[in-house]
Amino acid sequence: MDKKLSGKWIEALCILALTYVLVFALAVILAGPLGLADTPLFLITTFIQQGILLGLVAFMLRRSGRHWADIGLRPISARSAMRSIAAGGLILIVMAGFIQVINLFLPEGLPAQNVEVFFHMASPKVAFAISFLLMVVAAPLVEEIFFRGYLYQAFAARLSPQAAMLVTSLIFGLVHGDIYRLLPLAVGGYFLNLVAVREKTILASMFAHATWNAIMLLVAFGSLS
Repeated sequence: MDKKLSGKWIEALCILALTYVLVFALAVILAGPLGLADTPLFLITTFIQQGILLGLVAFMLRRSGRHWADIGLRPISARSAMRSIAAGGLILIVMAGFIQVINLFLPEGLPAQNVEVFFHMASPKVAFAISFLLMVVAAPLVEEIFFRGYLYQAFAARLSPQAAMLVTSLIFGLVHGDIYRLLPLAVGGYFLNLVAVREKTILASMFAHATWNAIMLLVAFGSLS
């Protein structure tokens, strides 16, 4: 057991909770007194949320004398990166299968995801650029550092690797706030965790996550075209 990480799962969950409390308070201010519209509000708060989460992780690592390598942020080989990109495509296929099954039980199909509000912003090029930055760059970077890195390592210090992956993946699915896609997201998160553990670096799960989101984004914009 890594003594630096033992018992840190409470710390990790507190960081996650604090991030959402701060972002919620900011959203109330922006939507209330400032009267910010829904689309820019979602965009601004999403990027701020990711910045706060990453900043808190960096602060706690520094405060406790830990390093990024302690949560799995290690170099990746070209071969490992290619395997991770392929894994991202496979994860998307698995998730798409789950979503198709869910759609069978919903007469009107799944409701649109929050990020789809960008698809109708300004010009298609602007919408695509914003969505790409959010889904393919920011989300994989921050979410992998926190979920497959910080949170997983904290749970793995107390639980078996499989149990730590299951708990982390469930939390990953829950925080997306989409009850209809909770199971597919949790399954996707579990496979991302497997990629990170197998390749011994969360850069691998970042590549897989970015690939998953990039293909999903291209398909979504392609269908609109």
